[in-house]
Amino acid sequence: MAKEQGTNVLLQVSDGGSPTGFVTVAGQQSTEWVGDTETDDITDKANQGWGATISTLVRGTVNCQGKADWPDTAGLEALRAQWQARARVEAKLVLNAAGAHYRGFFYITAFNVSGTHLNATEYSFTLQSAGPLAYGAS
Repeated sequence: MAKEQGTNVLLQVSDGGSPTGFVTVAGQQSTEWVGDTETDDITDKANQGWGATISTLVRGTVNCQGKADWPDTAGLEALRAQWQARARVEAKLVLNAAGAHYRGFFYITAFNVSGTHLNATEYSFTLQSAGPLAYGAS
């Protein structure tokens, strides 16, 4: 399998249209997908000293950082508005150039914007899955 540049990992958010279109959040420098599973210990005496677990909860998290790309901030503005409204946002995390992606609804659990005197405006945010996510290709 060929290596691929990390620039192909992109977060896109719904444009609110029908059918749903997606806009890429501009200025991304680091975008991370974290899929994790919570487990429950079901070990009993019949396991002969071996631990046993079952999967109880699956979750998807997206962490994204970048520099605001003015005036192309439609994606960032959509996230800010959804965070402020405490609303779910429909998003698609593109994983590679072939278009493999996770798509679904997320809650914004962190939304940060910062600026220092000599640097560009920076942002970071975290999205937490708000239900099942679909995996597919473009």
